[in-house]
Amino acid sequence: MNTSPVILSVVALMTFATVLPLPFASGSVVDVRETLDNADRLFSQRDYDKARKLLERAAEQYPGNAGVLWRLSNHMINDGDGSTVDSEKEALYRKAVQYAERAVKADPSDANAHAYLAAAYGSVAMFAGGKEKVQLANRIRDALDVALKLDKRNQVAHTIYGTWHREVAEVSWVERKLANMFLGSMPDGSLDQSMRHFRQAIAEGPDVLRHRYELGLTYIAADRDKDAAASFRAALKCPDGWKTDPIRRAHMREWLRDNA
Repeated sequence: MNTSPVILSVVALMTFATVLPLPFASGSVVDVRETLDNADRLFSQRDYDKARKLLERAAEQYPGNAGVLWRLSNHMINDGDGSTVDSEKEALYRKAVQYAERAVKADPSDANAHAYLAAAYGSVAMFAGGKEKVQLANRIRDALDVALKLDKRNQVAHTIYGTWHREVAEVSWVERKLANMFLGSMPDGSLDQSMRHFRQAIAEGPDVLRHRYELGLTYIAADRDKDAAASFRAALKCPDGWKTDPIRRAHMREWLRDNA
């Protein structure tokens, strides 16, 4: 059967990654910390290639370091988002899953490892079949629950959960019944929960464009255009951090021109 486009989009989340100074896996040494600090700095400056190469070298020397591995997952997602070739995007997203899975295995107590695993699942789901997409929707939720249990302030997990709740909440009753019948159990989502998670992400990262942009989308879904406009205007004051941010910026400007 043909799966509803809405159902297929549930876990095709526009993911993002952020750079946070978190503890490193046990056994790390000072030069690993220095490498990760340098990689974070280069990423914040949008020198993605140089940052990724630093991390790839670190992964060769310290293959069991969770901080190296989830950052590489972040880079694979960012590079995949920036690609215009579907086969290349899918390959990069699948590498992101592999890196995040290794990070979780290396240090199950690292909240960002679980958060980026959820982000990677959301990205690769765009290339999965209907049944696998529903399964991934549940895996994303589970990974985010673990991340927030480990670190209730983790902004990566909060911003992804915000998008997850909005997408799942917008699945219609009929589509949900079809998914439950033929594809597996469809989880529940809530626009109120979406807003709550985005507000928490903004509290932790007020200058991150994605948080405010995605909150604006949730306001639109809730027919709160005035609040959406305010969120978009605040987002436009934030710097670009990822390859998809210029696309988000253009979308916000277009929406404001037509609706505000």
